[in-house]
Amino acid sequence: MKTMNFLLKCALLAAAIAGLQPVSAKVLYVGTGTQWSEKPAEDKYTTPTLAFAAAAAGDEIWIAGGEYEVAERFALSNKLASFYGSFAGTESSPEERQK
Repeated sequence: MKTMNFLLKCALLAAAIAGLQPVSAKVLYVGTGTQWSEKPAEDKYTTPTLAFAAAAAGDEIWIAGGEYEVAERFALSNKLASFYGSFAGTESSPEERQK
């Protein structure tokens, strides 16, 4: 009986895992003007608010230096996205930012 319960639990766990969709995290870029010019247009935003609204779980939001108007509140708590600032707009990793 214990073996049957164990096998049943394993089968249910395997079925649950098989039904999960893989998460494809990406980077969303925020800037004004020519910042992030080499990045895909569908990943670029002109305000942090727009990027936060578009973010999905696991995404990163890279914000180029500058002044941005944030006209509304936003929340990331349910999305588990990360965001970083102080980019020049030419970096390919957060570690390349000027300190």
